[in-house]
Amino acid sequence: MWDITFSIEDINIMFNAFSDTYLKIFYSSFPKKVTQLTPKRNDWITLGIKTSCNHKRELYVASKSNPKLRGYYKKYCKILSSVINEAKKVTYNNKIKKFFIPNKTTWDIVKNGDRQNKQHKE
Repeated sequence: MWDITFSIEDINIMFNAFSDTYLKIFYSSFPKKVTQLTPKRNDWITLGIKTSCNHKRELYVASKSNPKLRGYYKKYCKILSSVINEAKKVTYNNKIKKFFIPNKTTWDIVKNGDRQNKQHKE
């Protein structure tokens, strides 16, 4: 397989033969895997929170090159955290009020919220 590749005199044809051989071996050794990601179901995430998180990322990048924005970035993070916490409280309180067995619902929320917090911190 490689003997034919390196016996060619023209460098362009040799490179194309090498590339073809390499890619054949690569794709046969590492086939593409198709995986489906299951989206996280966080009912408390609104369009406004998503927009604010994107803006926070932009501010972070900008604050790295401009130290004057560092204070504004920190203030924005605190406000966004309080908005997210309030959205979580409202959503979970509404779930608890909606269901007939509030104790079970409360514990389900606590368990799921704990998992989400661990994933969010990582």
